[in-house]
Amino acid sequence: MVEKGKEEEEEEKEKEEKKEQVKEEGLMHLGIKIDPALAKMSVEDALKNEGILLYNPVEVADERTSELLGQKAGVVYGASSYALAKAFFRDDLPTDKRMRLAVKGVRPLLSMVFQGLETYNRLQTIEDSLLSGDDFETAMGRVKERRPVASARGRETSAMDVILDMEKRLRTLEDENVALKKEKEERNKKT
Repeated sequence: MVEKGKEEEEEEKEKEEKKEQVKEEGLMHLGIKIDPALAKMSVEDALKNEGILLYNPVEVADERTSELLGQKAGVVYGASSYALAKAFFRDDLPTDKRMRLAVKGVRPLLSMVFQGLETYNRLQTIEDSLLSGDDFETAMGRVKERRPVASARGRETSAMDVILDMEKRLRTLEDENVALKKEKEERNKKT
């Protein structure tokens, strides 16, 4: 019995470590340190009581860290804009070099836009899931599987929500179709 108690303690400890790892991964690897008062709260409590999504580094960062995050983003934005502008206005350069500069300048900007949309959608899904009563692990599962969640804020269903739901239904129907074909083949073999 003593061994069973130790095993349960170890399992509980592993679960807590996994939760901490998920929280740390949730901060998008930006090196943000959570305010000690927030670190003691569960993700669900912080969202419901404080309106803070611990998964969002901007919401948990202190003022100085927020400024540093903005500065880092500004460096990329400014450097990309400069390379893009140079591609347009340096007419002393050959066209192929100007094209390379334009591509180098626009690539980080497009990456910022696409990653920004992805991050926004991820955070929105997590928050909607938590506010609708899901626990943190279920919310993270929704993000990983890209499952839509009914909005707890009364937000209208987006086209992406509908498309994701239709894709999920299609996969289910395809799986059912395969199962029915197998069942039919088995019946045909028996007769």
